[in-house]
Amino acid sequence: MSEADRAQQSAHYELKLRLEAAEEVSTERVAQLAAKQTELESKLHTSEEGFKALRVESSKTEWTMSELRSRLQMEESRLQAKQSEAWEY
Repeated sequence: MSEADRAQQSAHYELKLRLEAAEEVSTERVAQLAAKQTELESKLHTSEEGFKALRVESSKTEWTMSELRSRLQMEESRLQAKQSEAWEY
């Protein structure tokens, strides 16, 4: 085997090793990205569920406030009516 053939074979072997290493790194990176995607999807789901729960609580609070405002208005009306009655006497 000539020196040129050995050099070519060595270069070929080195390129083959580099390709295998790059493929291994690429496979590891794909696995890392898949794991990160799964983690982020889980966090998104958790956040969405938390957001839904907060919306429900917010709606309940708004309804309660509306109910309390209505009661306050009724009580104010009653008070004004009683004050009017008191002024008439």
